[in-house]
Amino acid sequence: MDSGHCMPRILIVTSGILPVPAVWGGAVERLVTDILDENEKRKKAEITVVTIANERIRPERYECSKIIQVMYPKVLCFFDLMIDKLLRSLHAKNTVRLFDKRLANAADPSEYDLIVIENLTHLARVIQKRAKKTGSKAKMFFHIHNQIDMYRSPAVIRKLTDSGVEFLTVSGYLKNEILKVSPDSRATVLYNGTDLRLLDPGLRERQKELREQFGIPSNARVVLYAGRIIPEKGILELVEAFFEHLCSTSGSNLCLVIAGGGVRLVGGRTKYERKVNSELLLLRGHEVRLGRLSYEQVPKVYAAADVLAVPTVVDEAFGMSVLEGMAMGLPVITTATGGVPEVLGGKDGYLEVSRDDLVRDLTEVLNRINSKEYGPVLEEMGKRNREEVLKREGFDRSDYYDRFLTAVCNAPEVNNGHE
Repeated sequence: MDSGHCMPRILIVTSGILPVPAVWGGAVERLVTDILDENEKRKKAEITVVTIANERIRPERYECSKIIQVMYPKVLCFFDLMIDKLLRSLHAKNTVRLFDKRLANAADPSEYDLIVIENLTHLARVIQKRAKKTGSKAKMFFHIHNQIDMYRSPAVIRKLTDSGVEFLTVSGYLKNEILKVSPDSRATVLYNGTDLRLLDPGLRERQKELREQFGIPSNARVVLYAGRIIPEKGILELVEAFFEHLCSTSGSNLCLVIAGGGVRLVGGRTKYERKVNSELLLLRGHEVRLGRLSYEQVPKVYAAADVLAVPTVVDEAFGMSVLEGMAMGLPVITTATGGVPEVLGGKDGYLEVSRDDLVRDLTEVLNRINSKEYGPVLEEMGKRNREEVLKREGFDRSDYYDRFLTAVCNAPEVNNGHE
């Protein structure tokens, strides 16, 4: 850290998918927003955030932090979508994005002590190269929130390691995955947290009122899906299972509520989103689509539900929605893979389904929870989940700011040659 500065100067470069502050939601974006908000109270760092531009952002809210907004023109977005589509069709092992250079050039790396890049290896690589070009001595961290894939490719992870970049991972599972592809990596587990005060099960006492607010049938047993509409999350399989349940059950009392949007703010809906929406039409009034929710709405929609479904078809790196549902006292339907077991803890608060035959397993669980007699079982499972979250360390967002600063400021010095 520069001796002329008593506080660390931290640059956080977000993925450029959703804006920060989290005016359009997003788990990662919400965590960065929490860091900014807490820093306004505690004033322990000078923070700059680089984010995709959005008209709802109000940078004047922050005195201790600077928000740099980067425009993403539609034509550039179009070319990036075409590049991504091409690389996917070729089964490429990593990807590129033209927008990354705009994000990387928005701030001078040499002006900071610490640089944190959120979640995309190709973006991290571009920033690491720019840091070398500017002669930056900043310690760099790649904060990885998702499984290793073409956006977080093993080859680039190894290059980042060789350049002295360290890793922050959201679970022990993900740390082990990093070490598998790059054994010499320095990785620190930084669990995501959630607001245990906002996600208060007492809010469920207003369930009838909240359901009316969201247009949810008041007497239904509500199964909630809260997350992005992408293939990895298993939402299409959940919808198909719901249809199978309705076909095999006379007078079902279940209602599927979907809260979440796609990955794009520009560029329209993906083919997968259109497919999900088409399948939802078959549920004949047993579904409610809420779209992307504001941060203030999230606790309310959890409180309006009876069960949370998280049927991911890949190894989930952490499982933020699992943690949020548990905090609200909901039982969880999940494939329980990857880092999710670290969140779940005991086995008394969830119903496990297998990825091997996901639609069948989900259908069987839906048939089971539709039974009136199963209501007390679900309530007891939810109570255990809330108790589990309260007794665990690292899951309360109130200390996330301190844990983040400890992870980046107290990390051992390493070679930052930016090769």
